[in-house]
Formats: sequence, structure tokens, C-alpha cells
Amino acid sequence: MPPHAPRISIAIPAACSFGVIAFVVSLLVGVSVGNPAGAVLARSLVVMLVAWPIGLAAGLVLERLFREQVDAETAQMSQVGVRTGESDDDVEIIDEPDLESEGGVVGADAASTAA
Repeated sequence: MPPHAPRISIAIPAACSFGVIAFVVSLLVGVSVGNPAGAVLARSLVVMLVAWPIGLAAGLVLERLFREQVDAETAQMSQVGVRTGESDDDVEIIDEPDLESEGGVVGADAASTAA
């Protein structure tokens, strides 16, 4: 695996999602009020074309926020001296003995005599 994974933009999928959602909502509203099919489709396409750039802008803002967050966390980890995937804190795992309940255990002798 390369040291830096390729970055995938979320701007285009966000823009497409905004456009499709706006189209569907516009279709549902147009049909629910009883507008003619041609007018509903034309208006829905216009709404989709208007919503796509809005979604693109929202996706770019989200992408920038995510990148800043990742960069800040990476800088914080490098200041502490922790490498990716490692931890300076020692963790001690303690196994507790299994406690058997005294009243619910049936011995092997009692089970064989009951059968």
C-alpha cells in the first residue's frame, strides 16, 4: 500500500445527490397539486439543474472541512509522537476467572442418574 492513499472527492456525489433529490421532490410536489405532466417534468429538470451547483458547493465545503480535520488530527498525532496505527499507552488486559454459579450447576453424576 502506498504511503499516501489517493484522495477521493465527495463533491461530485454530493452534487448528484442534491440534484436527484431536488428532482424527485419537485416531481412529487408537482404531481400532488395536479399540474400537467409536461409542466411538472420541465420544472423538475430546471430545479435539478439549479440544485446541482448548490450540491457541488456544499460538497466542496464538506470536503474542505474533512481535509482540515484530518490534517489537524495528523498534526496532533505527530506532535505527540504517535505514528499511525501505534499507541504509546500500554494496555494491560486482565482475565477475570470465570465464576460458576453454585445453584445452577448439575453434576455429571446427577445428570446420568436422571437419564
